Amino acid sequence: MLDNLKKEVEASRHFLTFRWDNPLHADLPTDMQGRMWPSSEDFYHPLNAMFSCFFQTQEHLEYFKVVLLRDGAHMLLDFFLRFPSPKGNVATFLVPADLLFLVPDAWRAKVLAYRMENPRPFKQTKRLVFCSMVSDTCLSWQHFKHHMPKWLERFPKDATLSAYIASRNEPFDHTWTDKKISFEFMSIFQNYFKNAPELLTFLDFKAMCSKTDITYINTDLYFGGVSLCAVDNLVYSQSAQTQPRTRYPGFKGKKIGEWPMSFKHNLTIYTAECEDSDFSPFLFHKKTSLNKKASLPYPIIPALLELLVERLRLPEEL
Repeated sequence: MLDNLKKEVEASRHFLTFRWDNPLHADLPTDMQGRMWPSSEDFYHPLNAMFSCFFQTQEHLEYFKVVLLRDGAHMLLDFFLRFPSPKGNVATFLVPADLLFLVPDAWRAKVLAYRMENPRPFKQTKRLVFCSMVSDTCLSWQHFKHHMPKWLERFPKDATLSAYIASRNEPFDHTWTDKKISFEFMSIFQNYFKNAPELLTFLDFKAMCSKTDITYINTDLYFGGVSLCAVDNLVYSQSAQTQPRTRYPGFKGKKIGEWPMSFKHNLTIYTAECEDSDFSPFLFHKKTSLNKKASLPYPIIPALLELLVERLRLPEEL
């Protein structure tokens, strides 16, 4: 199966080869991807890593041979709502293993699953660096804020704390509203830790990734915003420790091989098998955008957030 995948990769076009000059490029999905930066930053991989928001027509689904979807839960669910079953000669899509329960049964035979694996054993340090996109989508904030004090208990109160906080309006909403999430987020940090947090620029953050006494924490625990995160990919390739995100214990895929991401970490590829099938249109609402040309998903739906929390587990809960 891995040999067949490699042959498809060799025969496939690649999204980033002509990033700004191919049939899938459009302003709206480019803007949506940009709202989730730096987690959504483009990076090259032979398996054609990209976001599903660029697929707008049936013809787009057939443009590539292989596509590695970097989507978080909201974007992945929207993709399958727009394309509930595969028709024609669609690409082989690789989807996040820990969100496989959102893939409709009709698609299971056309997808593979993946996880980005860090083979180094995790050892937490007392110097913590948090990276967060602060929005309802990326944090599942309305749920997570009630659990955040309990979640922080895994970290020493006297830890040296740094944070890169990317405050974002909703990537899927395309309306501009004032939010208090950033203030709530930092207030919880300040109430728990004894030391005041050092706020970083992204350049500051990247400079710290090579330090061995750093523990990096991505607060998108439930993969609401981005599954295959560019920041995770960067840190995995460096020397910092990485706090694991949640896992889906119902995933039962069989390993078919690995694909290098760097000299230090890999992408593990599996068959698409799991215990649950939770795809449902009722997990999503539609909201008309201010942009009259598009009807965009508005993903802040309690049922979806509750499902993610129910299905995904932190490593110590497994």
